[in-house]
Amino acid sequence: METADLEDLNRILKEAVDGAKDFPLEPLLSIQQEDASKVTVQELWLGNSDGSPTPCAVAYKWRCQQTFKSQSLGLVWLEDKKTQRDRMSSWSSWPLKAQPLPSRWFAPDETKEALVHLEEALRSSRMVVKPRHAACGQGMTILREANEEAMRTALQEALEVDCKRGETWHLYQVEKGVGIEQIYPSVGASIKDPDRPLELKLQTIWGRVIGGTIHTSQEIWVTACGRVLRCDNRKSGIRRKYGPIPAWILDGGFETMLQEHWTFLVSESESIARLWGLDEVRVDWFLGCPNLGPRICEVTWMGTGDRIPPRLQLPVAQAFFAGHRQRAAVKANEATPETAENECPNCSWSMTRSAFFQPRQAALATEATERGPRSKDAQEERKAEQQTLHVSGPRVDRWDVQPFQNGEKHGGLLGRFGAETIASVAGQPMGLAKLYNAILDADAVEEHIQDCAFGVLVAMMIALRSIDYDYGQAAAASVFLELQGLLKRLEALKEEAKEAEWWPDTHDLVIYPSLLGLSDAHNCYGSQLRFFIYELIDWTPAGNAERGVLHCQHGQWGLEALIPWWFRAGTCVTSNPEEADYFLVPWHTWCDRMIFRMNQSREPIGDISAVYLDLMHRKEELLPHWSRQLGRDHIFIFSDQGLNFFPEWRDHISHSVFLTTEALTPGCGPSCFNPWKDVVVPGHPDYYRFRRMREVNLPSHQRDLLFNFHGRHPGFGPSYYKDNVVRGKIIDTFTGVHGVSVGGFVEGYFEIMGASHFCLVPMGTSSWTNHLYESFFAGCIPVILSDSFGVPFQGDINWEDFSIKWPMADVDMGLYHYLLSMPREKLFRMKAAVDAHACWFDYHQTLEAGQNCSPYLGILQVLERRRFAVDRLP
Repeated sequence: METADLEDLNRILKEAVDGAKDFPLEPLLSIQQEDASKVTVQELWLGNSDGSPTPCAVAYKWRCQQTFKSQSLGLVWLEDKKTQRDRMSSWSSWPLKAQPLPSRWFAPDETKEALVHLEEALRSSRMVVKPRHAACGQGMTILREANEEAMRTALQEALEVDCKRGETWHLYQVEKGVGIEQIYPSVGASIKDPDRPLELKLQTIWGRVIGGTIHTSQEIWVTACGRVLRCDNRKSGIRRKYGPIPAWILDGGFETMLQEHWTFLVSESESIARLWGLDEVRVDWFLGCPNLGPRICEVTWMGTGDRIPPRLQLPVAQAFFAGHRQRAAVKANEATPETAENECPNCSWSMTRSAFFQPRQAALATEATERGPRSKDAQEERKAEQQTLHVSGPRVDRWDVQPFQNGEKHGGLLGRFGAETIASVAGQPMGLAKLYNAILDADAVEEHIQDCAFGVLVAMMIALRSIDYDYGQAAAASVFLELQGLLKRLEALKEEAKEAEWWPDTHDLVIYPSLLGLSDAHNCYGSQLRFFIYELIDWTPAGNAERGVLHCQHGQWGLEALIPWWFRAGTCVTSNPEEADYFLVPWHTWCDRMIFRMNQSREPIGDISAVYLDLMHRKEELLPHWSRQLGRDHIFIFSDQGLNFFPEWRDHISHSVFLTTEALTPGCGPSCFNPWKDVVVPGHPDYYRFRRMREVNLPSHQRDLLFNFHGRHPGFGPSYYKDNVVRGKIIDTFTGVHGVSVGGFVEGYFEIMGASHFCLVPMGTSSWTNHLYESFFAGCIPVILSDSFGVPFQGDINWEDFSIKWPMADVDMGLYHYLLSMPREKLFRMKAAVDAHACWFDYHQTLEAGQNCSPYLGILQVLERRRFAVDRLP
């Protein structure tokens, strides 16, 4: 810490002490004149037996003992999280965007209501469960999904936890209860605790911010001007708990983040101190998520003693007591300008604060005097608003809680946006994205919501994919959070909107938080492998970690986007190439072909091939770690016939690892797949199809069809299916057979699958087909009719337990009779095995078993075995 920083702190402390005589102190916190005149930091310090340099901690402990003597219940709210949040909601001029994330609090006898609320909340975001009556960190649980056992355990632990020893008397008086709150996304401020959000803890003395820390107590100090300084860390336990400070915090990234919000953070923290009348208080802020902005975490009185760096402890503690002596002297008519000037002669204070805050100070003083409690009517308005708004919802005045009058369903919010209008724009995501951005630029979102709320809602939903692809993940995440807020606001109208067919289908939004970076980092199933993922921002949208996954995850080619996204979101990704076991090259072959480049060329294959050739010709620049093993440790992802779009692959990447959906690519032959290095991965059904098939997955005893096949075949579909013999034989042999449903595309296809014991899985234009993986979600035993179909993860799952492979040449009534004669016990056993193994093909990990199996785990296990085998080579 430089001398200038210490001088600046002394100036701020001097101004704080000078203003103490006019500070609106909470009456219950006044120190008696006799105590104030006798007590000095030095006197307290002499009584500190351990000799550690923590004058603030000693002073604050003494201060808490003073309030304990009175045992006034009027101070209990200082430790009550629920009451703190209630008080914040009653202030005027308080920005809704800065308030704590929405929370609900339940008494011990309201656990059933708490469980219902928690389950509903977990459908849209991760939640934290914490006790009302204990210190932060005690009894706290982070939940990512609605698992009933986990939810009950979290609620029980929060209610049963007791205050740890050494807490203040006030905390022991707080009513028992449990709070449920949306968790603020992490930005990786803690290496050992990746779920931990970034917290800035601003310290105030007599209503002035003097600086702050983050979770690494004493190791980082943020000055009152927002400078980030590295201090000596004497708290080795902190480093063991959280790990070393990430480089981006020390290298300017954190300071840049702070400067964007610093004036606001200081102003609001100082306002809290004055409005609550607290001589000392720490205001904790969540930071780092651009979609949510800074958010109040908690307010802590007399709980910061050991967080202030040792070198600053004495002057801060001196200022605290000097302010109380100043107030006592004024009361006794003993204070003069001279005595005030020399109240702490050893502190070397001067009368001016740093230039950074001079322009703001006059405005802040005026604001603090004008700001006061709202009227009773205004408080009721705020209460109604908070009950209906989600964290990210725009702020409005009560329109969304007013009922329809006279049963009218076409006035007010539901008036001007009918089902026909919604349908007419459903196919224009790019246009709607531009429209919504224009509304944002004009700062007219609320105006349009007031005029046509459901129109804005549908526009946001349709525009999300385009916003993600064109503007990036952060922009899409921001719109998604606003969308969630608007849905919450319209909840009271949901039933009427459904009756009018205006309520949109929101089921598929469940996967959006994870795809938009709003979920916690996963642990890669504990894998020790490390993956370096190239950022090829200017080469292809796939190479941009912040762009395109929401858009490109659709269809059977979505795995090209989802696999890199999943690794990027895990702890097994590394930015250090020396640690990497594999180097993953993002490669959205089909998304680029279908979306990004189709309109630029009449020969998309040649166009895409040219892009890939450019990559390889510039590999020293774009793939700088290629030479380490000549590409043998580099991974490329190919979905359906992906290698055919890069026919020159043998000249450039023949030694690299391929993640591919097929072991035999048509037109390429067996040489396109090497079982010693390549990995067969499952195809990707859209989440919508996955969800619909899961909904109609009937138990075996309710299924009334023997088997089914519906899809393209020689009599139905493009010309390249004319020579598909096996599909033609299925249609010719089984059309009209009792208990069988075959043909082209039909309505109710999902229901047919869910009502069939078996699903025929014939080869498509190549040896593989997504019909195989869809059968698992419908609970339909797959019958594979493709002699060259290489199924995934054969070393980890036993396919014979839940599938049948039948020769393509023998598709006749013999197959029908074989399936018909299967013993009932075996049929039921195979169906149960199908359901149990569906998680291996669920790319969105929404199935409960996804914690123990998924396509990502299958890929990791294969790559681990390959890596182990390579390490054992002589």
